[in-house]
Parts: sequence; C-alpha cells; structure tokens
Amino acid sequence: MRKRAKKLRIRMAARGKEFLKRVELKAPTLNGTNKTKVVRLIKDANRQLTNQKECSGPWPANRVTAFDRTLGEIVRCLEKEAATDQSAFRIGGGFEMLERIFEIYFRGDSNPDLPAILPDRLLGNAASCFRFACAGNHDNCVYAVYSNRVMGLVDALLPQISKNEVGEATKSNTPRAAPASQSKKTTSSLPKVDNMFDPASPSLLRALAVTLSMMAGNPPTEESVKPKSKSFTQMIPAPNNEHRKVLEVYLNRGLDVISYIVASRVLDVLGQYLSNVRHEVAPGSNLAAFVESGLKFLESATSFVTMRNRLSADNHQHASKHKSATNNNKTTSCEGDSAVNQWDNDPTQLLPTLQHTELMGIVSVLYGLLLHGAPERPTTLRSAAEDEQRASIQPQTLNVALAVMKVLNAVAEMDLRLLQASLGAEGVSLEYRHICTYLLWYCVQGEHTELLHEVIVSVGHFTLDNRNNQNIVDSGAQPTVLQQLCLLPFAYFSSAKPMRILLPTLIACCHDNPSNLTIMEQEASASLLINFIQTFLEESTEKQKTKKSDKKRNGILADLDRGTSLVDHPLFTTDYLNKSWTFFTDKQS
Repeated sequence: MRKRAKKLRIRMAARGKEFLKRVELKAPTLNGTNKTKVVRLIKDANRQLTNQKECSGPWPANRVTAFDRTLGEIVRCLEKEAATDQSAFRIGGGFEMLERIFEIYFRGDSNPDLPAILPDRLLGNAASCFRFACAGNHDNCVYAVYSNRVMGLVDALLPQISKNEVGEATKSNTPRAAPASQSKKTTSSLPKVDNMFDPASPSLLRALAVTLSMMAGNPPTEESVKPKSKSFTQMIPAPNNEHRKVLEVYLNRGLDVISYIVASRVLDVLGQYLSNVRHEVAPGSNLAAFVESGLKFLESATSFVTMRNRLSADNHQHASKHKSATNNNKTTSCEGDSAVNQWDNDPTQLLPTLQHTELMGIVSVLYGLLLHGAPERPTTLRSAAEDEQRASIQPQTLNVALAVMKVLNAVAEMDLRLLQASLGAEGVSLEYRHICTYLLWYCVQGEHTELLHEVIVSVGHFTLDNRNNQNIVDSGAQPTVLQQLCLLPFAYFSSAKPMRILLPTLIACCHDNPSNLTIMEQEASASLLINFIQTFLEESTEKQKTKKSDKKRNGILADLDRGTSLVDHPLFTTDYLNKSWTFFTDKQS
C-alpha cells in the first residue's frame, strides 16, 4: 500500500502542476462585499506563517492566538457560503495558504516525540476554512481536487487520527465474538475510546466529505464544457473540450483522491475507531462529532464511486449499443454477472477495504447509537399506528442513520453480494434487522421521508435474489420488517412516486418465496406487484423501441432520481421481473 500511495502522490502532484499552469493563463477578477477583507486576511495569515518559519519548535502562545483569530475571521467570512466570497478566497490564494498549514502538521507529525508545532484547534480551524470554501461551490471543489490542494487534508488527517492506538483486538479484525465476550471487550475499551478524539479530526473529515460530495453530485455536463460556459469545468484539460473526455478526466481525478485515501490507510484506521463504538454517545461530544463526520466522509467516498460506475456504464452502453442488440438474452445474463462483482472495475481498492473491515463496522455503530437507551417500539401488530407516544431521537443520531443507509445502498450498487454477505453474517444480521424495524416504525411517525426511503431501498438490496436474507426480514418479534413494509401509509400503495420506492422492495422480499408472499398478502394484494411489473416491462419495451436515452427517465420512473429505488440496480433485470411476474400470477391463480 505504501508503494501504491507513493505512486499516486507523484502522479497527482504532476497533474496538479499541469492544471495550475492552465489556470494561470486566465486572470479572473475579484468580486464580493468581503473580497477586500478575505484577501487581506489571507495575506495576513501568509505573513504570520512566513515570519514563524524562521523559528523552530512550537509557536509561542501570543502568535497562536493571533493566528487563531485570523483563521476565525476567514471562517466567519466564508460560512455564509456566498459564491463571490468563496471565489475571492480561491483567487486570493486561500487554498495555498491552507496547504502551508497542513504541511506544518504533516512535517511535525513525522517525529511524534517532539512537541506539536501548532495546537489542534488551529488545524481544525484550517479544515473549517477549507470546508466552507467548498460548501455549495463546485468550482472551488474542482480547483481543490485538480490543483491537488485536497492532498493536504489527507496528509494531515492520517497522523491526526493515528495519534492514539486502538486495542489489538480491533486491529486484528478478528471475527465477531459471542455477545458476552464482545460486551466485555467493548466495555473495557470504551473509556479509552472516549478520550481518543480531538476537535480537529472531525473538521478534516467534514472538509473531505463536503469536497467529495460536491464532486459526486455535480459531474460535468455538455453545457458546462462549452467555450462560453462560466463553469470552472470548462478549464479541465481535454481535446476540444469534448464532454466525454472532460467527464473521464473528472472521474479519474476523483478516483485518484479516493485511491490515495485508501492506500494511505485512512479508512483502515477510521474503521478501527468505529469498531470500538458500541454504545450511546453523548450529543455534542468529540466522539459524536467524529462518528458523524466519519460516516459522512465514507458516504461521500462511496457516493462518488457509485456515480462514476453509473456514468461509466452509461458511456459503455452508448458506445456498444449495436453489440447489445445482437443477443438480448446473453446480454441480460452478462449484465447480471458483471453487476455481482465489480472488483475488477474498482481502481480505488475501496471494496476490498470495506470487506476486510466488515463494512467499517458501521452497522454496529448505528445499532449502539440508535437502540441503547432509546424508547421501545411497539411489538404488537398494528400497535405502531395506534401508539400515541412518540419516540425522540437526537438529530445527530438520525444524521448518522441516514449516512449509514446511504453507504449501504452505495455498496450494494458496487457489489451486491459483498453487502448481502456482510449484512447476513451472524450477529450483524440481527443488528441490521433491529435497526430496520426501529427506523421503519420511527420514520413513519415523523417527517423523516428521506431516511425512510433509504431504509426501504436498503431492505430491497438486502433481499434481492437472496433466500436467506428474505427469511431474515420475516423473523423476530412482530411486526417484522416485512410486516412493517406492508403497514406503511396508504400513499405507498396508491401514489405513483412512493409506490415506485416501496413495490420493488416488496418484489425483492417476496420473489420466489411463498412464505413471505403469504405474509404480504395478509396486508396487501399481490396484484399491486403484478401490475407494477407489467407496467415497468411495457415501458422498458417501449423505451427500447423508441431508442430513448437512459439519461431521461420517463413513465414509471419519472421524477425519480437515480439510486432512490431498487429498480436502478443492475440485477433488477427484465429476466428477474419476468420470473417474479410468473411467480406472483401463479400463486394468485
């Protein structure tokens, strides 16, 4: 891994220099109400860094206070997320100034026996400057990645989160122990874990998460690469600004960042910490901030990789569509096989890391945060709808739950069998089932639609073409996961958009499973699934005849974003749906 990280670092540095030369050819102007103040503060910070460079050892307290005040002023200017002020920060050399700060920590941590040159709070403030400079500003994110300024975040993060050793039992990644022994091991390590986290690490993780999330959510469009476009992506080097080439460069640069993060063992160390969190966390604590930020970071990394896989698949289909028409049956089979395992198409090595860390232990983290000390859910069928007492879960815990579900669904898109094997393992399957039953009950009570939909899609991924996992969702105390899906509000069985989210999951739960179908038919009719499949197949056939682009979603998928329904998974094929339709119609007759 060290050799791989070194090679990636050299390649990224060379590409960063090439990009900066291209940027220097253009001289953008500064605009904004705070442009003078932002640039003045950046110059002041650079002056303080230059003056202190002449001295060795830790900074004196008065200089630390002055520098902390300067960074705090920059944060206050940027936290309004005004695009003009963020652009002024970039043009005024703000990212270069932050890189100098990160280098101080990177050099200082090379010898842990020496006292720190700067306190952790300054590193946290520098990371906050980076985060607010990129929040909602795609141009700044592109600049940070292409110029390689984002590398400073990664270089500062690894030594920061590696300062405290985690227990040897965690390092070895041993199989899950029995509940009693696990509880004993966890209890003995908890006091140590609670004192491991500093305020700087969450800030670094949040800055990386914001950058990767913006990159994942805003890939270059054909309009953005036109010469008259004001988008920063127009400056991405590509022959004649061809959209396909620009997109390829964009995806490769993002993958380089994630590959370097993986090769630098950031995810391994993060997984070691998360695997020690098995209990309720005090809101507002450093540990709570670390867990939330770490999961947001993991969510952003997996989101970028899944976005890349979708766009790469679309481009591949567009380039070889004449080949796919020669043998439909064979193509369907091949698509299913390739979707099962995309490790050969994972240059980041993210999937092997997720496998050997047991999905970073995120299911157990959520189980501990969500269910320890939480109000009990009703365990009688239909009592969930009749119970007037409403549970109260901390917003921070709900944010963690949403991030965990998004990570699980992203992993399912990358490698469904990896996800199903990990969640179906002994111990983890029980935790996952408890989490789903609790969240399905809680989210129906309140306004948590996004989280509810992520849970529904996750259950679909968990059960898709997997009999053992189908049985898990209909086990345990009533109402089971399957029963709760069938007891969702009436809109999920009557309104178009909610139906497109729920019904594919019910199809996955009941496909070729008479027992689960019988349970479902106690609350809902199988004709709903039959009609959905028939409509979906008819629209798919019509789409192929008219040669409509996959990028434009019509009919049953209209107004439904990619990844928000099980129908987007490559294994949810025409062949699979035809078999489901036959099974449901035979049982109904």
